[in-house]
Amino acid sequence: MGVKVTNNAFGTISAGISSSDTTIVLDTGQGARFPTLGSGDYFYATLIDTSNNLEIVKVTARSTDSMTVTRAQDNTTARAFAIGDRFELRPTAALFEEIIAGAEVVNDTSPQLGGNLDLNSNNINDGTFLADSSRIRVPNASSNPSSPNAGDMYYNTSDNVVKHWDGTAWQQMSNVVLDGSTAALAPQYGSDVVDALGSSFTAGLYYLTGLTSSGFSAQQVYVDADGYMLFYRHAGTGGSYNSTYEIRGDTLGEGAIGTLTSPTMGLTTSGVSTTAGSRGVARLATNFVRALGGESASGNVIRMTVGNNTVYITDAQWYATAGTSGSDPYGHDSSISYGTSYANRRATTGYNTGETARPLGTYPGSPYVIPYYQGNSYSGGYDGTWHKATTIWIRQY
Repeated sequence: MGVKVTNNAFGTISAGISSSDTTIVLDTGQGARFPTLGSGDYFYATLIDTSNNLEIVKVTARSTDSMTVTRAQDNTTARAFAIGDRFELRPTAALFEEIIAGAEVVNDTSPQLGGNLDLNSNNINDGTFLADSSRIRVPNASSNPSSPNAGDMYYNTSDNVVKHWDGTAWQQMSNVVLDGSTAALAPQYGSDVVDALGSSFTAGLYYLTGLTSSGFSAQQVYVDADGYMLFYRHAGTGGSYNSTYEIRGDTLGEGAIGTLTSPTMGLTTSGVSTTAGSRGVARLATNFVRALGGESASGNVIRMTVGNNTVYITDAQWYATAGTSGSDPYGHDSSISYGTSYANRRATTGYNTGETARPLGTYPGSPYVIPYYQGNSYSGGYDGTWHKATTIWIRQY
C-alpha cells in the first residue's frame, strides 16, 4: 500500500480531457506499461502537451488503459490536454517527498549502517546526492558510468541532461527534443523538425504526426529546408504519352499510394506504385496531408511543381479526386488563392477553376498546373503540355 513506480512508462492519451476530468484513457495497450495498483496504491504521472506545458496527476486506480486521477498535483495547475498528448511516469518532487516522509526516522547519535538514520534536517546530502522538500539532485558525471544497473540515473555534465540505464543503454530523460528521428519523437510538422535541429538539419525523411488533434500516428515524411512536406510525386513521361505510366485520376480515391520517400523518385524507383492506373505514383493520404497543413485552408500553403511551372496555393485544402458522398468528402474548392511564390501566394484570390472533376490545380488560370488528368490516356501533369513530372509539397503557417 503506497506510492508505486516503474521504469520508463509512457503513453499518449486517446481522447482530449478538460481541466476537470478525472479519467484519462491511454491508447490501446499502453496502460500495461504503468504500475498495477491495489487498494490504497497510487503513482504520480505527468501530462505534457505539444507546447511542453505540464501537469502532474496522482493516479489512484488503473483499469487496463483507463486511469482514475487526482488533478493538479505537486504545485502544477489543471489544464486541458488534447488527443495524442503524452502521459509519462517521471521522477517528481512529490514522489521523492513521499518516499522520504515514509522512511522511519529516529534520533540516534550513533547510527549504524542497516539501522535507522536521523539526518536532523530531513535531507540526504553528502555533496553528491541531495533530496529535500524542494528538489532532488542526482550524481554528476561528464560521461556514462561503467557497469551500471538497470534503473541507475545520473546527470551528464557534458550534455547537460539527466540519463538513466534501461538495462541495455543509457537513455536521455530530460531536454528531450522532438526531432522526428523516431516515431516516439515525432513533432507535428516539418517546420518543427527544422527548428529543433537548427543548423544540423538536412532534408530527408522524418517522423511527423500532423496536427495532434487529428489523431494520426507518426509517419515518415520527406521535409525540405523550408519546412515543406512532400506528399505527391510522379516523374511524368517527358511530355509524351506512355500507356505503361498512365494515371487514371478518377479511380485513385484519396488514400495513400506507394511509399513516398523523395522528391526525385522516378517511374521505377522502389516505393512507387506498380499498379496499372497509378504506376509510378507515390503519395500520402488526403486526410493525413490536411493534418500536415494544420487542417486550415488559410493557414496552409501547397507548393505544386508541374514541369516548368510552380505555384503556391492557399485558401484551399488538398483534394485528389472529385468529391463524392460517404468515404470521400473531399472535392472541388471554388475559391482558392495562388501565386508564383510564397510571398505572392495571394496574387490571385477567390479563383474558381470550374474543373470540378480534377484534383486541386490552377488551370485554366495562369500559370497552368494540373497534377494529373482525371480520365484516361495521360501519363503526367500539365504545365501547358501534358505528361510532365509533378511534385507537390505542403506547409502550415
